[in-house]
Amino acid sequence: MTMVGITIGFCVAPIAVIGSGAMYMGSAIGTLVSGQIASGFYELGIALVIFGVGVALCPIFIKLVKLMWELFSKFFKWLKGLFDGKGGV
Repeated sequence: MTMVGITIGFCVAPIAVIGSGAMYMGSAIGTLVSGQIASGFYELGIALVIFGVGVALCPIFIKLVKLMWELFSKFFKWLKGLFDGKGGV
């Protein structure tokens, strides 16, 4: 059950970062429209960086989840092998 929670967390985290970057872009556009040009462009730059980090995290976290499940299955195969009398993998 813990592995499922960790997997969901790793899959949702980059999406949350992308969403927060998109929302911050909207806030930056609102700041630009209100007349605070320098502050708006500053916020827009930060929003683009946050959005880019979220996009960059997606493939990294997907590979991390795959590796985690592979190691998890290898561990339980090894553990099962200890009790089968085969002496491990």
